[in-house]
Amino acid sequence: MLFWQEIKKLAGSVVYVLFVAVLIMELSSQGVFSFHDKLEEPQPGENYGIHNEEIPELVMPAAIKELFQEYTWNQYTTYPIGLYKNVKLKEKEKAQMAEILSELTGIKAERFSVEKDAELQKGISEHEIAPRADLTYEEFKACMERADRLLGGGSDYAPDALIGFGKVPVTYEDARVEYQLVKDKDQFTGGYARLFSDYAGVMAMAILPVFLSVALCLKDRRNKMSQLVYSRKVSSAVLVGVRYAAILTVVMVPVVILAYYSNSKVWNLYEGMQLDYLAPLKYAFGWLLPSAMVSAAVGMFFTELTGTPIAIAVQCFWWFLDLNAGYKNISSSYGLFRLAPRHNAGTLSRFRVLDFTSNFDRLVQNRLLMAGLALVLVVLTIFAYDWKRRGKIGERFKIRSVFAAAPDRKNKSAA
Repeated sequence: MLFWQEIKKLAGSVVYVLFVAVLIMELSSQGVFSFHDKLEEPQPGENYGIHNEEIPELVMPAAIKELFQEYTWNQYTTYPIGLYKNVKLKEKEKAQMAEILSELTGIKAERFSVEKDAELQKGISEHEIAPRADLTYEEFKACMERADRLLGGGSDYAPDALIGFGKVPVTYEDARVEYQLVKDKDQFTGGYARLFSDYAGVMAMAILPVFLSVALCLKDRRNKMSQLVYSRKVSSAVLVGVRYAAILTVVMVPVVILAYYSNSKVWNLYEGMQLDYLAPLKYAFGWLLPSAMVSAAVGMFFTELTGTPIAIAVQCFWWFLDLNAGYKNISSSYGLFRLAPRHNAGTLSRFRVLDFTSNFDRLVQNRLLMAGLALVLVVLTIFAYDWKRRGKIGERFKIRSVFAAAPDRKNKSAA
């Protein structure tokens, strides 16, 4: 059977062994195989932690003081492409930042523009640094957006990051509501499966399957099997569909096994409670499969079209952009076009059921869009495969002639 032939071809390859090894190492490094903390029912008088809310009365003074402190030392922490960057402003830019601080506080910009840090500290006390009495939240956000642009983006002053300054203690009532949601809706295991999916999606499923699909599609050409494959009586749709199904099968089998291994680490912590033993399976297919589908489909389409491994570069570039686009919203990023949705705020992520349920519709839309895009690429792959079988395009499409022409021109010039 063709399906099992493709499975054997993949499962017995070095690339697949590496895929499984990298998958295990990446997930292990994130601690998803060592869950051991248990959510206890909250009791009155305990410390229930904090959460972030975009409350103007909290956000404005905290953000302005942070900006003033960074201005004082001319040391700004930013993450423009998801990587740490220490920004130091030049004199002209410092003057612009002083104007922003002046608009925020009502203090004259000249007082901020003192040469030495010691004089600045002497000239303006931190107690003076407070929002201007008539400052509206809209004006504040506009000023902070200007500050973020001046720093090159990726700072805590970006509009979508300001919520980080609004720290609110979690009340006993809030803690009770959250616990009840974890118990009734998540049945405890759902949160752990969600955190596993967050890591598995961004670290593996959004990028690793492309290597498998490229390796499989190039294998026939390396073994000089192209003509045999193209001459088969099986339709192009069946050949491509079977190959795609085989790739997804070998990808998802270890993912499901690892998801259950991860989840089972906490089952004994909630002995006697009603647990959702299907949670790892539901999240694996609902959350992770669409990412794997897209990654594998990109690999198949570009490899069949060009006869080269260029799909790896395409997928890596998309993955890199997606990873950095959601860096500031890692706690809950369910944008429509996200390759790998995020739901991660450390160990407490597994207990943030309300955040997840409030974004559930967006997550569903995103996952359906990614799955649909993957199927479109598979259909395009079928056309590309069929064109090659009919001889309408060459083994390497147009890329081969372009690269082959360069040496010829060079040789002719030398002659």
